[in-house]
Formats: sequence, C-alpha cells, structure tokens
Amino acid sequence: MNKFVYKNSSLASQHWEFCNKEKLPFITINSLDKYYSEIFYDITDIAKNLEEISESVKEIFSFYNKFFCIPGYITEKYNDQYYYFKFPVQKDHAEFVANQLFDYLNNQLSP
Repeated sequence: MNKFVYKNSSLASQHWEFCNKEKLPFITINSLDKYYSEIFYDITDIAKNLEEISESVKEIFSFYNKFFCIPGYITEKYNDQYYYFKFPVQKDHAEFVANQLFDYLNNQLSP
C-alpha cells in the first residue's frame, strides 16, 4: 500500500477511496515549483481530535521550516489555516515527509 499519492495522479481518487474505507490518513504531494512541493493530508472523517493533531503537525513543520530555512514567501500562506492540513516542503524531501507523516498520523489516530 502506498502511503501517499501525487495530487495529479490518475490513482488519486482510488487512493482516497481506499484510505477512507480503511480509516487511514489520505496524503497527497503537489508540485509547487522547481524547489518546493506541497503536502496535503486529510483525516477529517477519522480523527476525533483534529485540532490537537493539526497543532502538533503545525509545530513539527514550524521547526522543519526553520531548520531547512524555508523562505517566508513560501510558508506565509499556510500559517493561517484553521486546521494545518497542507504545508510546503523541499521537493527532494516530499516523499520521505509524506511517508513519515502517514506513520505519525496513523500513530496519533490509534486508540
């Protein structure tokens, strides 16, 4: 099972249906430009504590942005989300981050 799908993939809707049916996090990667990708995740139908999980992901990626010196013009549009469901990463980190995010979210959702 893939832990993520590329947003423009022909398999995106099939992957969403699988994740929804199996109560798993749905994660996509979308290319923003030559250097950055956007990670999106959806756990709205399976999480009881959306705000708590969203805040923890936001905190993790706040440190990621600082550590990897992601410029403010890339990150600023993501900061005001009520739920922090999408965020930028360096393109060469996208697949690793998506895989790890899946594991993290799945762990957070486990009873």
